[in-house]
Amino acid sequence: MVSLALLLFRAGLIQRWDYWIYDGLIRLVAQDDAPPDDILIIGVDEKSLNELGRWPWPRRRHAQLINTLSKTTVSAIGLDILFTEPDLSDPEGDDLLAKAIKKNGRVVLPVTFEQLSAIGLTEILPLPSFTEGAANLGHVDLRLDEDGANRGIFLALPLIEWVG
Repeated sequence: MVSLALLLFRAGLIQRWDYWIYDGLIRLVAQDDAPPDDILIIGVDEKSLNELGRWPWPRRRHAQLINTLSKTTVSAIGLDILFTEPDLSDPEGDDLLAKAIKKNGRVVLPVTFEQLSAIGLTEILPLPSFTEGAANLGHVDLRLDEDGANRGIFLALPLIEWVG
């Protein structure tokens, strides 16, 4: 019996069964949950790219979007785009975006990690001019399971989790 269990474990079948059961239970529980009507996701999709041009968009465009959203009753803006380097072709666009973030006061910017072989892990932050006006920073890291699905979120992100 132990041999069979070890064989199933080594073949990855136990993990696949666990994923299958978990995914089935999530589908069962989530069937009755309607998505919240007070959350709006503004995504970059093919239609947006066709109308507004290829990616990356100028920082001015992001500033315009934040300024437009600031005229509404939006309670928070989560911007899931890493702005880690200055836009050398349009420094004024960086200034406009920094001002829009600060003026809104409710923008949350992303933070992630990068593996540098000589140093280990290092945190990747947006430009200081953007973080100074941001309401907060939030990690956007995902750890995918072996089958490529994401089944969890980080409630806290100690570095020890990433070193393993």
